[in-house]
Amino acid sequence: MSLDSLPTELLCNILCRLDPIGLISRRHFVERLLALEADPRHGGPPLSFRSRDNHLDPGTSESGWDAMRWACTQCMRLRPHTAFGNHALLRLRYRKPRRES
Repeated sequence: MSLDSLPTELLCNILCRLDPIGLISRRHFVERLLALEADPRHGGPPLSFRSRDNHLDPGTSESGWDAMRWACTQCMRLRPHTAFGNHALLRLRYRKPRRES
């Protein structure tokens, strides 16, 4: 049954009861979650890793590491590094984008 076949009164009743948050697609929600990850207020400081000399900033023993959060597209939440494999977080394709990019 399509929405076009419903009476106008019923359509108005349905539309009035819709939650606008429920109308956001999964793709758009992931994009917003990634934007939060890149924001230092929510995702923590950016991670910098140089593979040529294995320099990591901030280091794993520094407090900045615990403040960082990464977007999990499975549970749709910002999660700490303990929820992911550290080797995966250091890979180029999974690194947080810089704020200016």
